Amino acid sequence: MAASTIDGTVETADIKRQNKMLHQYRSLRFKLDSGGERVISNAVVDNVVAARLQPGAAGRFYLFDAFDVKGVYAYRDALGQSVAGYPGQNEKLGLIAIGIGLVALVLFGLFSDGIPVIVFVGIGLGALGLFLTRSARLAVERLFAADNAAAVTTAKL
Repeated sequence: MAASTIDGTVETADIKRQNKMLHQYRSLRFKLDSGGERVISNAVVDNVVAARLQPGAAGRFYLFDAFDVKGVYAYRDALGQSVAGYPGQNEKLGLIAIGIGLVALVLFGLFSDGIPVIVFVGIGLGALGLFLTRSARLAVERLFAADNAAAVTTAKL
């Protein structure tokens, strides 16, 4: 559950697939302002941010690394214009798994002689996925908000 930033320029953005909510990239290659290079494989990006992740886009990129998903949460250009969006499908999936598990728990408790172990496994995995994904989202949102506050304070000076 890490949140970090990259200051640099998008060199390549190889889209693997996209839908109405997100883009998944085979790889995102960044040329760092410090002179190095960073590649993020299988990055998942919200469509709002993906629209700005074009080769040549320069600025600060806010990255997240959750349980099984990594990607770009936000982008801020040199002028201070920013876009942000978290692909929250796994968070929703965790909630759905917990909900289905709880419904199954009640139904098996009422109409059966016992509750199958798979119900508890589903609830546990849903809760774990929800916790890890939510923690990553909150960490990158805090990083972005803190950096945004610092940028506004610097601009006022």
